[in-house]
Amino acid sequence: MDEKSMTPAQKEIDEAFKCISIVNVSGDAIDIMATARAHLRKAFELAAEKAEPPKTKEKKDG
Repeated sequence: MDEKSMTPAQKEIDEAFKCISIVNVSGDAIDIMATARAHLRKAFELAAEKAEPPKTKEKKDG
């Protein structure tokens, strides 16, 4: 995703993801880091959904 199209929340999540991506992990920490990354990806998606305007149903005349 282009950084210009990201919401402020998505930009913060992206920075956090970049930070944890450079940390070397081993052993049990690998599973913990993978879980943290999965949660950040989900938060990124949720932040995008919050930024979209709510969809409304159009009424038809007649």
